[in-house]
Amino acid sequence: MVASNLLEREKTRARQPGEARRRGTIDPDVYLDRTKQVRDFLAFLNECHGQGAVATMTLADLSMVDVEGYNQDIATKGYSASQVSKRMQVVRRIVNHAGRQEHGRQLLSWNWESRQVHHGREPKEKRLPTVEQLKKLLAAADARGRVMIWIGLGLGFGQSDIAALRLANIDKDSYDMRRGKTGINRWGRTPPMVWGAIREYLKGTSRPKDELLFVTRDSRPVVHAKADSVLLWWNRLRQSIGETRHTLEGFYILRHLGATVHGAREGCSLADLRSWLGHGASSAMADVYMKPLKPEYKEVVAWVGQALESGRANLRVRNTPSR
Repeated sequence: MVASNLLEREKTRARQPGEARRRGTIDPDVYLDRTKQVRDFLAFLNECHGQGAVATMTLADLSMVDVEGYNQDIATKGYSASQVSKRMQVVRRIVNHAGRQEHGRQLLSWNWESRQVHHGREPKEKRLPTVEQLKKLLAAADARGRVMIWIGLGLGFGQSDIAALRLANIDKDSYDMRRGKTGINRWGRTPPMVWGAIREYLKGTSRPKDELLFVTRDSRPVVHAKADSVLLWWNRLRQSIGETRHTLEGFYILRHLGATVHGAREGCSLADLRSWLGHGASSAMADVYMKPLKPEYKEVVAWVGQALESGRANLRVRNTPSR
């Protein structure tokens, strides 16, 4: 009952499609994630105490062994440290929610802070694409695909950003969007290559300024609910050039590469990079891209930077001996 009531409250906080971000609200995807996280924890308790056990449990029945066991279980399953932390925060939300008057002001019989904490795996360092991989991707993609690739590299847009992009948000000189996840104004200069790719795409695909730049065949956003056609397209494109997820990461890696390129520009400040990323002033992620450039990434960073500014990219792939 406590968990169900908590989810009902979270549901009322979820923003409707197109609704502006405001204090106290959460993204619909956050609500869906928390729903799964709550259900996973309850399923773990049922597995430990018998099917249907949670229906009769009170907070006093929740032991430190239960919580530590769940913590260890999700950590050993390979979840990242961030995901483990989020799931344990949900457990803490359930505990705190049980203290409300309608649930009898239940309290734990033990100290939450005294439990042993198990952390998930640390995130692996992102492996940036090589120049050869980018050239192959661009050569294999159609005009629509090339736009998305250059937008990922030049503007740092992920799938959700691309799905929300309208022609009214961008022109030859600049772009201006509000990042839905953070509600932070996001604007900047449009690199010549990005605008050139958009113009090429629009030659065969007319788009009114107030409509989405990219839609599916049935005129839906390319990312909606849990459907992500950008991800599906990327996976097919990656496979077509002989790469796998082990040799070339997902579409979001273009944002990481673009941020590395942007951060390597002379005179780029931490504030500039945070604005480019669409992050708040407290974001620590921007610091990652302001570190000295690793030698193995100098070639691809230089190539992408030159292509974005010149509006031209040499797509000839060097002949390399077969392995």
